Amino acid sequence: MQAVVLQLDLLWHDRNANHAMALDVLRRDPPAPGDLVVLPEAFPVGFTMRIDEVADHDDATGAFFSVLARTFGVTVVGGNMIKPDDLGRNIAIVA
Repeated sequence: MQAVVLQLDLLWHDRNANHAMALDVLRRDPPAPGDLVVLPEAFPVGFTMRIDEVADHDDATGAFFSVLARTFGVTVVGGNMIKPDDLGRNIAIVA
């Protein structure tokens, strides 16, 4: 197993573009089955403080990580931002 660490030039507040960017990188240079793919903290939206605008209420990033894991046969870990109450949370997702 190898760790495949993606350092991406994230687009702030653009979850779909960041998902597409990561998928494109992995398609161009696929990880080996069983590898660990590591995505950045706050991967889907960048390091913003505007949590109300970017919180992942529908778990789109968790679903995206699951698709990556199944597609490439890897484990994926990365950060996401949620807002389950008055405070935002920076969390890690593993798929």
